Amino acid sequence: GASCYFKCENFQRGGALKIRGAANFLFSIPPEERHKGVVAFSSGNHAQAVSIAARHLDMKATIVMPTDAPAAKVAATRGYGGEIVTFDRLKDDREALGRRIAAETGATLAPPFDHEWIITGQGTVALEFLEEVPDLDTLLIQIGGGGLSAGCDIAAKAINPNIRVFGVEPELA
Repeated sequence: GASCYFKCENFQRGGALKIRGAANFLFSIPPEERHKGVVAFSSGNHAQAVSIAARHLDMKATIVMPTDAPAAKVAATRGYGGEIVTFDRLKDDREALGRRIAAETGATLAPPFDHEWIITGQGTVALEFLEEVPDLDTLLIQIGGGGLSAGCDIAAKAINPNIRVFGVEPELA
């Protein structure tokens, strides 16, 4: 007897919700710092999103991707203008490599989910959803790294403190 609504983030530019957080992050970098570029680490969706947002701002985007990242994601990231640095996920630490590149170049490090600018951008999913369906009483949020769920929980509870928010993932994830 429930009415269900879906927010199809797969229709976003880059094919995923990640553009929301990446765009908010890059637009939050002070304009006088943008010429130094941005560094991100990702196997795909965040990589594409950062590359798209960086191109829009005429920023250099260096993306740290594993050597076994899906070929389609690598091609899309390059197509959006990202410069890819590969690493072996069995031997190397992607975050440490990203931090090192950022320190050497002066670029800003854009993590995929655990930063307030990313979380704020991802929270716009809930803001839009609640504009479209204001009497929503329950929100189910996909759990990955936590940026989407954190942002949506904060935004939804600010609008409706009584809304129930649940994190979900596929059964075999």
